Amino acid sequence: MKIFARPVKMIAVFDETGAPTPLRFMIEEDGVWQVVKVDQVISTESVRPAGMDALVFKCQSVIQEALRQYEIIYRIKPHQWELYKI
Repeated sequence: MKIFARPVKMIAVFDETGAPTPLRFMIEEDGVWQVVKVDQVISTESVRPAGMDALVFKCQSVIQEALRQYEIIYRIKPHQWELYKI
């Protein structure tokens, strides 16, 4: 996987404890928005890069007719989602 580090617009659900589960996201490439459905969340890990609480989701989806694995980071305090690795 290569580091991609691009912000995305995410649709997620939050359980009663406030833990998110990503469902689908939109990413802009060359002025065109692409919607990606999160088919499976493989694992979730809590991390603290640069002292900021974050969650790393290792996921997989069918993207452009190929099964791809990728990582999404949710930065808790600023409430930002980022497609980190793909």
